[in-house]
Amino acid sequence: LDILVNNASFHCVGCQQEFTIEELRSITDTNYFGTVNMMKAATGQMLKQRFGRIINVSSVGGEVGMPFSAGYSGAKHAVTGYSYSVRLELKLYNVFVSIVSPAGVQTGTLAVGAGAKA
Repeated sequence: LDILVNNASFHCVGCQQEFTIEELRSITDTNYFGTVNMMKAATGQMLKQRFGRIINVSSVGGEVGMPFSAGYSGAKHAVTGYSYSVRLELKLYNVFVSIVSPAGVQTGTLAVGAGAKA
């Protein structure tokens, strides 16, 4: 295993008070914990071979925040912070972590309103 690309995501748009805790957890489970779980699964092998590259797709919304996207922005902010921290841990072992933060890409991951499913 040489490369891992974490690109799974979904995004619901609406006022933060409209979303239930369960809906926010679902966004966070996919966008943040999905990335964390995949990184944990891949890094064991990468550390053994002392080489690997992890590319995490975050979002500009995770760096600057976006109105009506608090759950998504928060989860992507967590991806960015986690990636920066793990990058420092793994670079000593020749395992490199990169972050790609696109903006405004139409991908079909967007759902509008609380209760919507992407």
